[in-house]
Amino acid sequence: MARPPDTRPQVLVADDSRVMRAALQRLLADEFTVLEAADGEAAWALLLDEDHDIALVFTDLSMPGLDGMELLKRIRASDDARLAALPVIVITGKEDDPGLQEQVLAAGASDFVTKPFDPVHVRARARAHLRHRETSERLQRETPVDPATGLSSEACFRRMAEQILAQIKRQPRPWVWLRIDVDGFKDLYVRHGRAAAQAVITRIGRIVASTVRRGDHAATLGRGRIVLLLQSTPLDGARVLAERLRNAVDKSVVALDEGEVHVTVSIGVAVPPVEAGTTLDDILSEMERVAQRAAEAGGNSVYVETGETAPALSLVSALALMERGRGDEVRAHRHGLWQQLEPLLRLLAEGAQAELDRLLAAVRGRR
Repeated sequence: MARPPDTRPQVLVADDSRVMRAALQRLLADEFTVLEAADGEAAWALLLDEDHDIALVFTDLSMPGLDGMELLKRIRASDDARLAALPVIVITGKEDDPGLQEQVLAAGASDFVTKPFDPVHVRARARAHLRHRETSERLQRETPVDPATGLSSEACFRRMAEQILAQIKRQPRPWVWLRIDVDGFKDLYVRHGRAAAQAVITRIGRIVASTVRRGDHAATLGRGRIVLLLQSTPLDGARVLAERLRNAVDKSVVALDEGEVHVTVSIGVAVPPVEAGTTLDDILSEMERVAQRAAEAGGNSVYVETGETAPALSLVSALALMERGRGDEVRAHRHGLWQQLEPLLRLLAEGAQAELDRLLAAVRGRR
C-alpha cells in the first residue's frame, strides 16, 4: 500500500552545526516535518522550492556565506507576500548580548530561542507561531479591507474582479487597469525595516484612496503594489489620473524615526484583452508586465499600453506643451522623445571634442 502523504507542517532548520540541526530534528519531528539546511543559501533555495510548503523557519545567526541575519532580511524583502510574512525564529547563544536580540527583532524576526534549548519551550514557540500564522491567513481571507492602506484586501478584490470579468465576458465594456509599484520597495524594506515600509505603503494607499471615484476599485497586491480598476473611463482619462497619482506621490515625503524618505511610484496603465478563456491571473500577469515597462523607464514614470501604434509626439509639440505648463502630458511620451533625440545627440557628440578643442585653443590664444 502507498504511504499517505505527510500533512504535518513543514519547519526549516538552518544551522551550520550538524549537532544543532539534529537536536532540533529530535525536538520537532513528532509534530512537524523538519527540513535542514547547512547555510543561508541552501535555506533560501528550499524556501523558493515550490515542492515545499515551509510554514516556519529556525535559523542560526552565524553561518558561512549567507548568514542568519541576511537570510532574515532576504525573507522579509521577498516579493512573495506569503514568504515575506513567514515566521522566523532566530537561534542565539547565552553569551549573545541583549542588543543583538533587539537587532534581530528590529530586522523582522518573529522570535528567538537561546541555546541550550528547553524542549518544552521550543515546541511551544513553534506551535504558537504556526497558530498565529494560520489565524492571520484566515483573517486576511475574510477581511475586506487591508489595514495598512485602507484599500480593499487582495482576497476581496479578487472576488470582486472575478465577478466583473464574468460580466465583461457576457457583455463587453471597457475596464482600465492601473498597476502601481513603489520604486525600490525591496531596498527600502531592507534598509529601513518593516515599520518604514509600512509607513510608505500607508501614505501611498491614502493618496490612492483620496483619488478614486465611486464605482472604481483599489486594492493592495502584496508588498509595495497596488491595483486600481476603473470602470467607464477612457484610456486618456486613466493616463491623466495615473500622472496625477504619480505626481502626488513624488511631492510627498514620509517621516521615519531616522528622518524623511522620498518615494516614487511606477504606474502601468492598460485595457487588458478579455476573451472567453481569459482568467483573472492572466490579467494580473499582463498588468505586471505593463508595470515593468514603467519601471524600465527609470521609475517615477507612467507607461500606457495602448494596444495600437499611437502617433509619436514630436519634439516641437513637446516643447509647446511644456511652455503651456502641460509637462505631465509630455512625460508619458518620454520614450518616444528619446528615440527622436538620439540621432541628433549622436551627431552632436561626433564633433563635440573637436569643438571643445577649438574653444580651448581660442581661450589660450587670448592669454
